[in-house]
Amino acid sequence: MLVTYQMSSPSSRKHDLVVLDLTGALERIAGDQSLLHEIAEIFLHDAPPLLETLIAAIEAGDRRQAERSAHALKGIAANVGGLRVERAALAVEDAVRADQLELAGIAARQLSQENARLVEALRNTVATRDPDRAD
Repeated sequence: MLVTYQMSSPSSRKHDLVVLDLTGALERIAGDQSLLHEIAEIFLHDAPPLLETLIAAIEAGDRRQAERSAHALKGIAANVGGLRVERAALAVEDAVRADQLELAGIAARQLSQENARLVEALRNTVATRDPDRAD
């Protein structure tokens, strides 16, 4: 299941608009719904402080911490199928590595927006389901 907030045109790539790729996330964990629920809860708990740390590190010029935080966000987003957050975190990570902190700050704002969309999608799908309840 792909969760998007826009309709894709036939010429667009599916990953350009995907907020949450549940199918891909489930494929990576052998279809284990309970595990996906746990991973989603971990993301919902860990992403906000990581994002705050990332933004503070960029503002302070702490490239090492900014790169670490962006990399961690990229990884936890990938675990839940958050393709847009993963891509946005990579953009921040790349900007920091290139010592372009102004660009990293701009990319971090985009990351924050994408993260909010992913949080909403997770709360409306995975995190609200009881994985042990039969439908």
